[in-house]
Amino acid sequence: MAYPYTTSTPKRLAADILASPKTHGPFAQVEKRGLRFYHPGLGRFINRDPAGYLGGNNIFAFVGNNPCCRVDLLGLTDTEYYDVGGPYYQLALKLGPDEWGTASAVLTYRLLTGNISTKKEADSSCSDCYRRVVTYKRDVEFYADKLKIRLPNWTAYSSASADEKKAWDSMIAALTAHEQHHIDIYKEFNAVVNLQGVGSDCLYSKAKQAAWEAFKKKLDDEFKKREDENEKKQKQYDADTNHGANEGVVLPQV
Repeated sequence: MAYPYTTSTPKRLAADILASPKTHGPFAQVEKRGLRFYHPGLGRFINRDPAGYLGGNNIFAFVGNNPCCRVDLLGLTDTEYYDVGGPYYQLALKLGPDEWGTASAVLTYRLLTGNISTKKEADSSCSDCYRRVVTYKRDVEFYADKLKIRLPNWTAYSSASADEKKAWDSMIAALTAHEQHHIDIYKEFNAVVNLQGVGSDCLYSKAKQAAWEAFKKKLDDEFKKREDENEKKQKQYDADTNHGANEGVVLPQV
């Protein structure tokens, strides 16, 4: 396949990028943007999101395809800004320290490799004198998806005094670190666990269905347990830091 504006093959294009990440010559349309390379001719990044599937199922997307309102400086967490107006010290009287920013994620799972095994056990109650015992085993990956941080953008920043800007910048730096720690707690949800369910019946189809239902119940219970543990850690972190105030997420009157 020839790329727009070049006669390069994908292999030649990749070799040129690795040789010199700066744009030049016939490959000037390839731009190095942080941790990824962008190809204007294709209208997309040509390498995957370094965060993998943590940013969503489309691993070639960028900040949810909304670059006008979101940023991702490290290529790992989607950051969205919302505007706040007026003098910052007036806002401070209205907003508590827990309301300046938020961190969010969708806790979910996907089924990985697995197998089904069957054995027979003697049982006089079955017409053919034995019962089928089915064991359903599967690896399950629990992970935090759609990681996002939401931070304030002070619209009056450019007209603020040097002291006000310094106070705002200090608060934003502390807030960003605080919300990133929440993201790190969400990532603690990530794990691969092997679960299994066992079912038995004279009929193989019923034994298999029972094994799946037993597996699904264990899966639901495991997910709920991990979800509750993560929520408990999030609340404990906010309690320990007073929602970040003890870490500097506060605006002093200047």
